[in-house]
Amino acid sequence: MASFPRAVIPIEVSSLEMPGPLIAKAQSGRVNIRATQQIGRTWMEKYLINVRSINGRALLATVGNLYRNGTIFSIDHRDHLTPLGAGGGSPLVNQSPQLVVDPENFGAWSIWGGAPTRTSGQNDPFGGTAAYLLTANSASAAFNEIVAFTGNATKADAWFLRAGSSLTTDLYVYDNTAAAVRHQVRVTWSGGVPTLSTQSGGGTLFAVEPWGGGWYRLSLNATGVIAANSNVIIIFPDAVVGTGSVYAFGVNAWNSTTPAGYIGPSHPQATGSTVYLDGATASVTNWLRAGDIISIGGLAPTSADTNSQASGFVALPINPPIFSGGAPADNAVVTITGVTLQACILEPPTFPNTSGVGADFGELVVKFSESL
Repeated sequence: MASFPRAVIPIEVSSLEMPGPLIAKAQSGRVNIRATQQIGRTWMEKYLINVRSINGRALLATVGNLYRNGTIFSIDHRDHLTPLGAGGGSPLVNQSPQLVVDPENFGAWSIWGGAPTRTSGQNDPFGGTAAYLLTANSASAAFNEIVAFTGNATKADAWFLRAGSSLTTDLYVYDNTAAAVRHQVRVTWSGGVPTLSTQSGGGTLFAVEPWGGGWYRLSLNATGVIAANSNVIIIFPDAVVGTGSVYAFGVNAWNSTTPAGYIGPSHPQATGSTVYLDGATASVTNWLRAGDIISIGGLAPTSADTNSQASGFVALPINPPIFSGGAPADNAVVTITGVTLQACILEPPTFPNTSGVGADFGELVVKFSESL
């Protein structure tokens, strides 16, 4: 793909703008609306052109050709050559395949102990009713499911939970063969907000992600997992009193040291307002800042200041995604410096009103739009 020439630098550049939904009306009167995720951002650049210079004349000719032919080209936006955040590392999309057989259907999980109950049809974090209410009848009451890990290593898992009547809920990665706790994590509920603490075993507790509607995504990893053994993940709805309940949904596990985006029957692609990355420099405050732009095929704006965590993990909030069409692939390269995008010239350019005889300089105005 050709690159837009930068031998002449613009004297003015507008901010990236997301237009409103596009509305089209068919002959029948039926209206079709394209969501903003399907629309490219636009911006304007102004140039002071010396029409007698080789570079100036070349830019005028190139702009004319690009507009006339509807050419799509690669171009940077001058406001986003360098991120506001510290950056660092070689970030990649982390979207390795998830391994939990029944990530949403707790009705298919086995009972680990006691006689806990499960009530389906609860409101879930994505606006559906695929969540469950899990209720304990004793502190030993729990549900479990086998996870077939491959390769001996540290393994990550993540759970969507919402407070019920329990004050504490325990999550385990447990080795059935060796009768060993790989990581026991206690969720302590206070005012509907969870905090995590390690009770036994070892691993990392990643930052809790608020999800809206009282839901939180809780992510952790467990060290020392032996893949050839029988490994299970376990949830104790009420780990201390034994008579409480918790709402649960969407459990994923990966052959990865860091968590990835959620995938399950009601949400088959890891799309949404958070991109999960690894490979960043670990534990950097303000690794990226609100307004920084990343590129994973298309541009995505960071919507909040974001720290990198242990193991180079980043849960990066973006709003909105630029185009619909599926999640980025596992290990897709994430560009945070010198970001470029695909674009075309949206409207007829305004060319300099000068003959090049009485005056050497004139103004060129070009409006760009992101393009598929």
